[in-house]
Amino acid sequence: MVRISLFMPSDLLKRLRQVSVTRRVPVAQLIRMAVEHSLGGHRPEPQGGFLRERRQD
Repeated sequence: MVRISLFMPSDLLKRLRQVSVTRRVPVAQLIRMAVEHSLGGHRPEPQGGFLRERRQD
């Protein structure tokens, strides 16, 4: 995992903390779940080079 900083309105953070306590889930996990949900099924294409076809000169 990578650590990041988020800037949000204080009322949103307050609501996150309330839900966190109610669900007994860390705030960070709630944020990850919300981001995953908003992205839907979008996944980037693999960037691996070893599966690409070799160029034949």
